[in-house]
Amino acid sequence: MKESLKQVTSKELDEMLEKAAASPRLRSHLNVHRSLGDPIQRLLIAVKSGSYFRPHKHVEKFETLLVLRGEMDALIFDDNGALKERISTSSSKNVVIVEIPNNTWHTLVPMSGDVVFFETKPGPYDPSHPADFAEWAPEEKPGSSVMASFLEKLEDLKVGESVQDL
Repeated sequence: MKESLKQVTSKELDEMLEKAAASPRLRSHLNVHRSLGDPIQRLLIAVKSGSYFRPHKHVEKFETLLVLRGEMDALIFDDNGALKERISTSSSKNVVIVEIPNNTWHTLVPMSGDVVFFETKPGPYDPSHPADFAEWAPEEKPGSSVMASFLEKLEDLKVGESVQDL
């Protein structure tokens, strides 16, 4: 059976951002892959300012991110929470794609009100084996003042500074 061509329109990205604004996590997802068992997971993620991605790593999987709208920083940490690298990505800047190697502590910080990015990583997706979350970062709990304060600090964190010193 021949698979149908997939397309995503700008209107669909706008709708994703509307859903993100109404979501407690301030983000929404649109899977491009057909099933969780696909060997390559592909999805669009719409993010509003204030959305928190708890620092994490994927022990055996890389992630590739392509920014379609807005500006987002990818933060890379050492094992103790010191910032090793900060990569500013934007559809209008020099860096539009970032590939994060496996076993690398990282987070994403939306730097503009609206961000949409495309993510790929090896599959299949297995919810019983989630990403490893950093113990030095607060859990994701929408509405948490601790989480919001941590995200504010991530927005200004400089290379060489540690989240543990905040």
